[in-house]
Amino acid sequence: MSSLILSLPVSAAVSSCDAPIKFGALTWESGQFTTGVLKYITENSYGCQVTEVPGAGPALENALLQDDIQVIGEQWIGRSPILEQAIEDKKVSIIGDTLEGGATQGWYVPKYVLEENPGLRRYQDLPKYAELFKDPEDPSKSRFMNCPSGWACEIFNTRLLKNTGLDKTFNSVHPGTGAALFATIIYALPPLIRLTTLGITQVNHEMVEAGRSFGSTHLQLLIWIKLPQALPSIMAGINQAVMMSLSMVVLASMIGAPGLGEDVLQSIQTLNIGQGLQAGTAIVIVAIIIDRITQAFGQGKRARQKPLMRADARLVNDES
Repeated sequence: MSSLILSLPVSAAVSSCDAPIKFGALTWESGQFTTGVLKYITENSYGCQVTEVPGAGPALENALLQDDIQVIGEQWIGRSPILEQAIEDKKVSIIGDTLEGGATQGWYVPKYVLEENPGLRRYQDLPKYAELFKDPEDPSKSRFMNCPSGWACEIFNTRLLKNTGLDKTFNSVHPGTGAALFATIIYALPPLIRLTTLGITQVNHEMVEAGRSFGSTHLQLLIWIKLPQALPSIMAGINQAVMMSLSMVVLASMIGAPGLGEDVLQSIQTLNIGQGLQAGTAIVIVAIIIDRITQAFGQGKRARQKPLMRADARLVNDES
């Protein structure tokens, strides 16, 4: 249910208007509209100064609890342990529903689908009508459009799919996964393309001419001469592409992409420092391991053997 929530000391603040009334700056459209209406009423009807305070959901909820802000224009009741405890302790109060009668969370299908399939009335009926929701990326299963990653409803839905056995029939798809992958590829590809081109164009001209003199075709020159000689530059491009992809992990999770970034996002939304530290450390460790592996491949076997050859030479000189 979506409701309007305010801190209890706000009534005294409104009656005196000694200080500006602070509203939580919400990021979704209905919340922004509700906040705008409330600000207009507070300014023009009560003559009070108002201001908006930006912040993530948990941060605004804690600010409301501590009376750093006085009003949150819209909030889903039952999704925040912070507000549930604050309401129980009578530190904040719900003064009304955003929609008449409130709004209900649930699993929704289009009305025309229900009209065409009268037997589809409960979640237990979903396996019988799974072919109506085929996943185009995995035709063997159907698609369940979940909430964005990190939301309480996403965690609840994922567990409910597993507990009801529907996860065997439906793929849980998060909004924004495809967009996150596309954005990551576009962001990470330029260094790989540029360094590959640079490595090929910088191959020793004499080696290319030697290959041509032996009758090599353009494809043979590319496969047997240019690419092996450009390998260090190509591996440097792969290294940079991977590093830039990892830098997008947390940003991609904000539009629904799963992975370690999802754990970081959840820790930010719930103010869970331990989970954020754990997930962040894991991302750094993965980055270090991949960086060392790609660098080793880029150096080549001869470059890795040089330190050993130098050590053997010093040992021979010392013995002589």
